[in-house]
Amino acid sequence: MGTAASSNNLQHGYPTPGPQNPTGQRVMDHVFFLSNSEWKAARESLAAETECNT
Repeated sequence: MGTAASSNNLQHGYPTPGPQNPTGQRVMDHVFFLSNSEWKAARESLAAETECNT
């Protein structure tokens, strides 16, 4: 049984990151945009909140 420090995923005490190839579009999509299902949930949540406040 080896220790965590001897793992290939921990080089010099830090986790080794996975593949990283962000593009500007991917960053913008992740930070600022919602998927179709997330938009649906946001609209429904807003509609329910608006109905409660009227």
